[in-house]
Amino acid sequence: MKTNCFECVHLKKCLNGINEKDIQNISKTKIQLNFSKGELICKRGSPITHMYFLQSGFVKWHIDGGKNRKNIIFKVVKDGHTIGLPSVFDDRLHHFSTTAIEDSVVCMIDIHDFMDYFKKNPPFAEHVLNVLSTSANGLFDGMYSFATKNVNGRVADLLLLLYKTIYTSNKFVLTLSRQEMAEIISISKDNLIHTLSKFSKEGIINAKGKNIEILNIEKLLKISELG
Repeated sequence: MKTNCFECVHLKKCLNGINEKDIQNISKTKIQLNFSKGELICKRGSPITHMYFLQSGFVKWHIDGGKNRKNIIFKVVKDGHTIGLPSVFDDRLHHFSTTAIEDSVVCMIDIHDFMDYFKKNPPFAEHVLNVLSTSANGLFDGMYSFATKNVNGRVADLLLLLYKTIYTSNKFVLTLSRQEMAEIISISKDNLIHTLSKFSKEGIINAKGKNIEILNIEKLLKISELG
């Protein structure tokens, strides 16, 4: 059953600035799909025919390197985010793949309808530009971290991201694998495991399997700062 857009906090957040009549139309015409953990939502290189809005769940934006190159995860996002927005105003091709990290629900709006809403709703257009700017700044920050920080600094940044943005708690059960965590910060899985173990021994975190608790946020922030 489709979720009513007027009752969906996350979709209303994504569509901030759109008038009530258009939201009614979206509620009637959108496509709502369920994706299981590990299922591909959209593939790199495929045409953008719809705008994707993550109603619930947790996904990763990634490029698979194949046999000769490393896999890269550019970003992990949870409910309330759009998927594929940067390419809508370029060549309308997905420049990265999106895969569900956990069971997720995605709402899809026809790309032509989306562009029509963008053009005739200035507050919505401003909201979209703000989202694009925030996303770009986040990617720039990530690139800076990869270029200037050592393994300790990168792992600290990752743990802080999970704490502040994804799980919003200092104690959480991971839905990411160790391999996926390593790919987010562009290090090897072995380096990630070694660093998590080191942080545990130093009393910064408590890591047991999928369960992680950040015990000393101040020290983690200091490691991130010093890089």
